[in-house]
Amino acid sequence: MTRSPATTPLYRPLDGVVVRAPLLPASVFAASGAELDRWVADPEFRFAVTVASADLTAAVDRPMGAAPAARAALQRYLIRAATRPTPFGGFAAVGLARWADCTDLAVGAGRRRTRTRPDLGWLTGLALQLSADPALRPRLRLYANRCVFEHEGRYHLTDPGTGGVRNGPDVSVRATPVVRRVLALARAPIGREELRRAVATSHPGAGDGRADEVLDLLAERQFLLPEVLPTLTGDPLAWVGAAVERALGTPPSPAAAPPDPAGAWCTRLRAVADECHRVDTAEPAEAAAALTGLSRRLATVADDGPRPPDQEPDPEAGAHLQVDSALTFDGSGLARSVAVDAATAVDLLFRLHPDPLADPLAGYRSAFHQRYGERRVGLLELLDPRFGLGPPSGYVGAAGDHGRSGERTAALQELVAESIRTGCAGVELDDALVDRLSMWTPAPAALPPSVELSAFLAASSRRALDLGRYLLVVGPNLGAQAAGRGLGRFADLLGPCATGLLTAAADAEQAVTGAAGPTAPVVAELVYRPLRARSANVAVRPVVRCHELPVGVAPTLPPDRVVGVDEVSVAVQDGRFRLWWDREDRPLVLAEGHMLNPAGAPPLCRSMLELSGDGTTWLSPFDWGPLAGMPFLPRVRRGRVVLSPAQWRLGPPTAGAAGTTSSEPSAWIEHWRERWHVPRLVHLTSADNRLLLDLDDPGHRAHLVAAVRAAGRRPVYLQEGLPAPEDAWLPGPRGRHVVELVVPLVRTAARPGPPSPPVPSAIRHPAGARRRPPGSEWLYLVLEGPRRTEDALLTGPLGALAQGLVDRGDADGWFFVRYADPAPQLRLRLHGQGEALVDRALPELTRWAVTAIGSGVRTRLTVEPYDRELERYGGPETTAICERLACADSTAVRGLLTVLAGPAPAAPDPLELALVSFADLLGCLTGANAAAATRWARELAAGTSAAGPLFRRGKDRLRALLGAVDDGAWAVAGEPWDRIGASVGTVLTRRRESARPLVTALAGCAAGGSGTRSVEQMAGDVLHLHANRLGLDRSQEQCVLGLLDRTLRSLTAFPRPATAGTEQPGGPP
Repeated sequence: MTRSPATTPLYRPLDGVVVRAPLLPASVFAASGAELDRWVADPEFRFAVTVASADLTAAVDRPMGAAPAARAALQRYLIRAATRPTPFGGFAAVGLARWADCTDLAVGAGRRRTRTRPDLGWLTGLALQLSADPALRPRLRLYANRCVFEHEGRYHLTDPGTGGVRNGPDVSVRATPVVRRVLALARAPIGREELRRAVATSHPGAGDGRADEVLDLLAERQFLLPEVLPTLTGDPLAWVGAAVERALGTPPSPAAAPPDPAGAWCTRLRAVADECHRVDTAEPAEAAAALTGLSRRLATVADDGPRPPDQEPDPEAGAHLQVDSALTFDGSGLARSVAVDAATAVDLLFRLHPDPLADPLAGYRSAFHQRYGERRVGLLELLDPRFGLGPPSGYVGAAGDHGRSGERTAALQELVAESIRTGCAGVELDDALVDRLSMWTPAPAALPPSVELSAFLAASSRRALDLGRYLLVVGPNLGAQAAGRGLGRFADLLGPCATGLLTAAADAEQAVTGAAGPTAPVVAELVYRPLRARSANVAVRPVVRCHELPVGVAPTLPPDRVVGVDEVSVAVQDGRFRLWWDREDRPLVLAEGHMLNPAGAPPLCRSMLELSGDGTTWLSPFDWGPLAGMPFLPRVRRGRVVLSPAQWRLGPPTAGAAGTTSSEPSAWIEHWRERWHVPRLVHLTSADNRLLLDLDDPGHRAHLVAAVRAAGRRPVYLQEGLPAPEDAWLPGPRGRHVVELVVPLVRTAARPGPPSPPVPSAIRHPAGARRRPPGSEWLYLVLEGPRRTEDALLTGPLGALAQGLVDRGDADGWFFVRYADPAPQLRLRLHGQGEALVDRALPELTRWAVTAIGSGVRTRLTVEPYDRELERYGGPETTAICERLACADSTAVRGLLTVLAGPAPAAPDPLELALVSFADLLGCLTGANAAAATRWARELAAGTSAAGPLFRRGKDRLRALLGAVDDGAWAVAGEPWDRIGASVGTVLTRRRESARPLVTALAGCAAGGSGTRSVEQMAGDVLHLHANRLGLDRSQEQCVLGLLDRTLRSLTAFPRPATAGTEQPGGPP
């Protein structure tokens, strides 16, 4: 079977691309000695060094000159400024281009634009200091931390780190009327004084003093958060300043003295903003000095204010500034063929994914199923380990089951061996090789809506680009799992064009996420403050989506577009976790517009991202699998796309020779280069950090030796120097620049298939209404064991034992379901008096289990609390009725399985027996309304097609079977129904007699308002569990529903003539 790339690509590029380029032209790479000194004096390079390390700038300025270590550091920075396009302060910058037929892009003359702002770690610390200032504290606005949730009379905050301030132990407070009122009023930011007055007015007994105590307590425990904490959407410094000015009532005049001590904060913050602007507008020769002055101001601006007692010292207190740079272009066009190649690269990376079918949430999903079934559960309750499952990180996932890993590894071994044998540094992937290395055929439903590819573009000139003479080299940073993430941080610097590209990416992503309309998924931007405050520097971005989900940060959108984390619930649908926005009762998809690593997010946010992305195969770099540790790996290429550059690994035994004497490293390097055919230019790599080295240059070789020594016993990795200085094609005033592209792409196919049936809304019920522990009126046992023994146990000893307990009065009903967790299970639930269940039923069941385990028909017995599926069945009252219906159905299934287990000539086809039972049960649920049964069956079978051929082959027999359900004329259906029909009819009649009053009661509850779901809404669940008890898998269940739909419609269109002299007990025609 071939899996060569499809003609239709999986992704298409958007009409815009981010271009990254280093500060200096690539020709500077070779600078050393006096030329290095000349570049150190260059104003723009000096500014970049000052941003990166003010201490190094000071060391260079010493009268005695820079020490050797400082000169080595300067040379590394100079190499970076000439060869590494990844943005970092002033060393590299970003710009925007568009796809065009002709490349006319060039770096414009003049000073590069910069955007300087306070480091987010510093600004967060200052905001905390502001919130503790006695002059400001009573006037600052507060908002409720939406991560707080109520459980049995207390408000809990499981993860205080969501406040973005610190981690700590779980905290809770009593849910008193005063606390409840405070949290309700603060769902939108509100002034502390206004909040205090409102509480005092609504609860006169509390008094002003008591209201202040409550507010202090809630603020101290982070149930209330200060609005002054910087936002991560927009301008953080302006946000803090605006919060302070709102606290003062009106902003003070710049020419006037502050109206009170608190007004001094406004003056300081404005001065900081002015000095940031001064840095960004200074002439190149003055920019470094302006930056130094701004850094000194930030170091002292907060010295006069109080500091919160729990605020920990910042270990990087000197790193107060964050600077980004923008490219100014002459021209804007970039060859359109590069966009096509970027899409090809993404297709290949998905095709060659090393483990596309891995299921990291398998264990968590199994635990969820076992505890909650198919209902929706509040997210905060689920993730709290005291009341729910806790975060997914504590559960075991599952590797992909694709059966091709051995073939893939063999193909990789052959690639490496052939490359070493021939001395060729690269391999070309043809269709046959792609097919051997591919583990799957990507399906749109398993792919993210959009991605972003980071790749170097190597060419000799713009003309070469237009002629297709270039290489697109997938970068070590790979890109991002959503379009726009690499651009968001720079959007304010690049202006409306950048915001427009981000909006286009968000709109395109929404279009392929799901259908439009009131039931379409809501895509919300997840906004949170990372655990390490400085990491937020890369998370500041504009608001481009219609909805946001803020966690521990103040909302920035109108209330109707803000998704509260306390309004989010979780369910399993179509075998995958899905999030819901309860307020709108719509599916929820999370998006992120930044490059933060989720590992640095609060556990709550990390868990939400994992759940929202369940079932998605993410973009992954080319993977060498078990060969990754080889001393040499060749370049992997397909056409103009380089998926992985050639790589050399210096393991500890080889690298150890570098640490002997000063005369040996050069000889060792030459020996190693000759043995492994290492080229002159290589990148010294660590993750996505790269330093281009010329191994013919003694100074560059010294950097390699230093890296080997620093690594100790760990290996050092080098990659071929691609792109090399001669691959710099982007012209500028001082020469040609190396280029890295960040290409946003969106999936070409929308998520396929009909919409899944809705999951019942998450309705909060008292814990006592849901959970039934041992000793209550329900006894719940889980019996693990081989699937093949289940039917014999149900029709034999286990079923007889359960029914015997009912007959003796030790229980008044029982039902079962089949499950896999992952081992097959029979889940048995008995209803009765708690004392009788524990004292008499449980010992007898335990004694039987000892024998069953000893004989191997069961392997394990556990007694569990029973969590009732109140949402699935519409509430406590209707759940109790459905439990009685399940008891009646379990008794009926036991009888049907007994018929099915009969001698071969007398045993019916399992699907025929299921069809008969489905038809009868549907007739019970519709109250023998034939038109309703036909309509419900049509809706339940929507999207199924497998039953068509079966129906056409056996239409007459199927019509006769469903007719016999009504008139008892089983002989018309032929063998074996002429012999077993009466027995089946007796079983169905008994179930019908038990079910009829229960269905009437369910309808009454729905009409009277005590049930939130109608019988029609529950019909699919009832039939699904009936299929489960019969032992049908999902495909068999869908087939039976399809047969039921087609047969009922056939009988409606062409009724069978009535059979004289037969009893008509009811049911569908």
